[in-house]
Amino acid sequence: MSLPEHVNADIFDLFVFWDAACATEKRYCRDVMQRTLVHRVFGFVNAGWSAECDSARKILIESLVGPILSASVCEAGSTQRGLVLLPYRCKVKVAEDADTLERKRRLVWKNNARNQVIADFAAELMADARSTSPKAAEVREHLGNESARCLVLVESPEQAQSLARKLRDWDVVTYEADAIDEVRETGGLLGSPILHSKKVIMTTSAANAIYGGDVQCYHNVAVWAGGGQQASRCTVLGSIRVVVDVGDGGGRTLGAEARRRIRSYQ
Repeated sequence: MSLPEHVNADIFDLFVFWDAACATEKRYCRDVMQRTLVHRVFGFVNAGWSAECDSARKILIESLVGPILSASVCEAGSTQRGLVLLPYRCKVKVAEDADTLERKRRLVWKNNARNQVIADFAAELMADARSTSPKAAEVREHLGNESARCLVLVESPEQAQSLARKLRDWDVVTYEADAIDEVRETGGLLGSPILHSKKVIMTTSAANAIYGGDVQCYHNVAVWAGGGQQASRCTVLGSIRVVVDVGDGGGRTLGAEARRRIRSYQ
């Protein structure tokens, strides 16, 4: 559960912290934890916890929540990042004298055909049935026994909304200071655990604000929808197991940017 400030610990018998590492960073959560001497307390930490280099932080968390009782099977898996490319050939024409913003909007953010390719893949990957699509199969091969938890990263709210219209049941997170603070503090908006949702569309500004501190990313697949020459400015990509990118072709500018972007992952 996410704890509201000034909660009365005495009225509960059991505390479960869905992100113990995050909770111990919050003063009011630590205050509650320190009063749970007669309670049963459990917490979850991300896979890779045993490799945590900050021993003082590990000791603090284990002193408040307890020692590790069980480790996820994915912790023993390979940490090498996989890269999967979605084929797309652009047919949109942009005037030679168009400015950079107009070019990005036409070719990427508001490019309906390109957004459809991304949405179709994301929906297929998260479908219950095992798809025979080679690209979805390639992602699942990288994940091994893990189920996909997908984060679609976009550069602008307008592209987020365009994709949301095609992915109706996906959560959308854009940058709003108050909302971002709530997501970091509680893990969700209005009680919805967005950070642990398996299907999220998020802007890079929101992702950098949320994951730029001590909040660890729950997702293991990131679909980079933003185009451009380099996606690595979105720092959360460094902790993702599989990155899916669009192998843009058909346009000189878009294709050149895609080739540079794909090299930047290596």
